[in-house]
Amino acid sequence: MDPFPNLIALHWFSLSEQKYYSAMIRVPQDLQKRMREPTNHSYQNGTSGFEPRSTLVLGLAPGGEVVMWMMSQRSNAVEVMRVPALEVPGDPEDFAVLTESYLEDHGDYLEEHGVPLEGW
Repeated sequence: MDPFPNLIALHWFSLSEQKYYSAMIRVPQDLQKRMREPTNHSYQNGTSGFEPRSTLVLGLAPGGEVVMWMMSQRSNAVEVMRVPALEVPGDPEDFAVLTESYLEDHGDYLEEHGVPLEGW
């Protein structure tokens, strides 16, 4: 975790929405300290112990929302923050091939339910 980041810059294309987003996230000053605190951790051999949360996960949700979690495994994930991203200009044609593949797999769901903007 050294050096620990102060800022995280994100720029992505949402295949479901056909939009580009950008976000600049200021990492909370106490996050490194919080991540180093030991928490319950289950091992593959069935035992448990205590480990720091050494992983940051960033989820990029439809509507341009970024969710940050800290964890050492999925069962001890803690949400750190939610940050709105800005829609930015870009050409969806840059991702035409990926969009086609994405819609083959998920197009029926999107057509029936729309893009889920809540519940992330």
